Amino acid sequence: MPQKKVFVLDTSVLIHDPKGALQAFQEHVVVVPIIVVGELDGLKRNPIVGPNAREVLRQLDALRLQGDVIKGVPTSKGGIIRFDLDGHDSHDLPVGFDRLKPDNIILLTAMRLKSSSPSDYVAVVSKDTAMRIMAQSFGLVSEDYKNDKVGNVDGLWSGQEDIEVDDAVIDLIHRLESKEVEFGHAGLNSGVADTFRPNLCCRLIGRGNRKVALALCKKKKGVFRLVDKPPRIGRKDGLHPRNEGQAFAMALLADPEIQLVTLSGKAGTGKSLMALLSGWQQVIDRKQQRFGPRALEEPPVDNPVGAASRILVFRPTHEIGSGLGFLPGTLEEKLAPWQRPTLSAFQLIANEAGKPDDFVTGLIAEKRIEVLSIAHVRGSTESHAFMVIDDSQNFTPLEVKTLITRVGEGTKVVITGDMLQVDVSSLDAESNGMAHIVAQWSKRNFEIYGHLRLIKGERSELAELAADTL
Repeated sequence: MPQKKVFVLDTSVLIHDPKGALQAFQEHVVVVPIIVVGELDGLKRNPIVGPNAREVLRQLDALRLQGDVIKGVPTSKGGIIRFDLDGHDSHDLPVGFDRLKPDNIILLTAMRLKSSSPSDYVAVVSKDTAMRIMAQSFGLVSEDYKNDKVGNVDGLWSGQEDIEVDDAVIDLIHRLESKEVEFGHAGLNSGVADTFRPNLCCRLIGRGNRKVALALCKKKKGVFRLVDKPPRIGRKDGLHPRNEGQAFAMALLADPEIQLVTLSGKAGTGKSLMALLSGWQQVIDRKQQRFGPRALEEPPVDNPVGAASRILVFRPTHEIGSGLGFLPGTLEEKLAPWQRPTLSAFQLIANEAGKPDDFVTGLIAEKRIEVLSIAHVRGSTESHAFMVIDDSQNFTPLEVKTLITRVGEGTKVVITGDMLQVDVSSLDAESNGMAHIVAQWSKRNFEIYGHLRLIKGERSELAELAADTL
């Protein structure tokens, strides 16, 4: 007879994946300690995780109507979900552990289940690193919740590819006034072109002379849309891309056919600044950058009617959550440190554009620029906006989905993040919102999606060395 597997769920798992966690354990037994229900009830009005808690409570209530949740309710996959109400012996806790702390009650529940059925595989499943360490220390099996992990993030699509073409093609591109080159004119057969993903960032390299041209692959049209190379070092008239990666990023951001752009990369590569700069150009300047080999020599074109009229920046608030009430001042004053990175970037853009010092403050007062938390978007439809989801590695996959599904007509979404720089204890490189959307959407040939992993840092030599070595 196969070994019975029992998974005791921590509250963090249900909050992390409220729509999938209960059904994620196939034919096995899922135990929800009753203290978890109490924790969910306490979280249901939380502005950040409250919607997730309420969703889980609705699912648990639906289970209650299907049968006896103490004995167990069968799942569609042949498993069982049940509540655990039995008492626990707090004497099993080491000295100094609080017998009333919910995490400790969950651990004691798992210890009792294992003690009563030694042959069963009993595991505590938690997104909380400390919880998993304690479970292991108590002699229990502990597991991270793996249902939403994307695997090795280094293996995710980079969004960029080198493509060898005939030397004559590169020479032709440099002579062209047109901003697009058909695949056939680039010397590529249909079989090769079929392997391209939409909006792939292409470095077209001459086979012999090794000259390079930059282009976006517009697969549906069967053309390469040319991208201007970064301007020479030392150019002083405003902010411009400093390397090929940033040039590709600005092209993706400015392309009106692309509705969702994801920019990943280490600190200092310019992800957030490029996103905010493009938003500024399209909303504040009401201009759209041209494409092509002479783009920087020509004035930008006016944005079409119905384009974005405001910039919305969503940043995670987990790092300030529980401590917010203890900070002095008004709510606006409490949120100021959290908003500072975004507002500093906008101030830099304004200064480079020669705007007065109070220009950004005026835009905020007019609500043409807003820096928000996810709590502000529930139930709303965000139309005609340039939406930036910044530091998305600190959002859960569900939170990123929540933000994207609020998007209305005329809104472009940009998601930035460093998948390896996660600050939330329940997330890691393989389970955060940024990793999830790149993994899911890069498998599909969506014409409205573009992605790029930025590699070269531009903040400073010191910042680049720190990002690479520390």
